[in-house]
This record gives sequence, C-alpha cells and structure tokens, in this order.
Amino acid sequence: MTHLIAIERVAPGVDGKPHREHGWDMTAETAPLDLLFDDEGWTSPWTTIGIGDGGNEIGMGGLPPEIVANDIPNGGLIAAKTRTDHLIVAGVSNWGAYGLLAAMAALCPKRAADLLQYFTPEMDRQFLEAAVLIGQAVDDSRPDRPGKPQLSVDRLSVEQHAEVISALRSIVVK
Repeated sequence: MTHLIAIERVAPGVDGKPHREHGWDMTAETAPLDLLFDDEGWTSPWTTIGIGDGGNEIGMGGLPPEIVANDIPNGGLIAAKTRTDHLIVAGVSNWGAYGLLAAMAALCPKRAADLLQYFTPEMDRQFLEAAVLIGQAVDDSRPDRPGKPQLSVDRLSVEQHAEVISALRSIVVK
C-alpha cells in the first residue's frame, strides 16, 4: 500500500470531536480513522489524500483555519484539524473523488477500463440506494430531513450526480 485516501471522512475539530456540518458531535458514530493520516508526533507512512467539501473532513486541517471559520456555517467549531499530503476540495466530495478517478484513468489508459468499471451513473445509484436501504445515506445538508436516510447527496438528487459522472467519464472514455 502506498496511498491512503479519505473521501468525505469527518475529522476532529478544534474541540477534538468530529462534527457534522450542523455542529452535531459524531464521536459515537465515527471511528478515529483520522489517526491513520496525521497525529501529533506521528506521521503517516503513506502518501495521504483528503477529499472534502465542507471543512470538517480529513485533509481540511491543511487549510488556513480562517477559511473554514469565516466561510462555512459553524466553521469555527467543525473545522478539521487533520492534515493530508494532498487535499482535493470540491463542491461535493463525491465529485472530487470522481475527478481523481477520471484523472487516474486518463493518465493510465491501459488501466482505464478497470478504473472506470464501477464509475457509472447506474452503479452510483445502486450504491446510494444500498446505503439508503441500510440507513447509511444520511444527507444532513437537507434541513427538511436531517439525520434521515435519503436518495440525495448534499441536497442534490441522484440524477444530478449522474450528470457529473457522465461528464467526467466523457473526458476519459471516447
């Protein structure tokens, strides 16, 4: 293993606790995987990448704290402290991960078919439906249904995500 990638993985904020975007403490439902990336006195043996969108994710600790504190609601509390070697900030974390995957496929055309095998709108929908079914697709950005499983990500429908996936795939798959 050479790389460790965290996608939309919450990390402790300034108070040492991981928080949802609304400031809710997630300690009871979050394994401390941030310790694999960056911890006081210990540096990860892997090249680390953090992908996030809201300031509370692993990797966001590499940003100047005032960016998250001033530009994100509850940013002063939720701003992650955990750094990574590389940070991908996206409007939606999933899109940052899709972009990384598309870039890898473009750089390694011989492996593109394997890399993109599950990178389709249909598979994305199946994964999200499965997460909803087991109660893990919680879109806390929806003020009308906070903490409830739903077929959306960051207030956006699965159809909107399909458009982004298709656009990214079209760059690599001709």
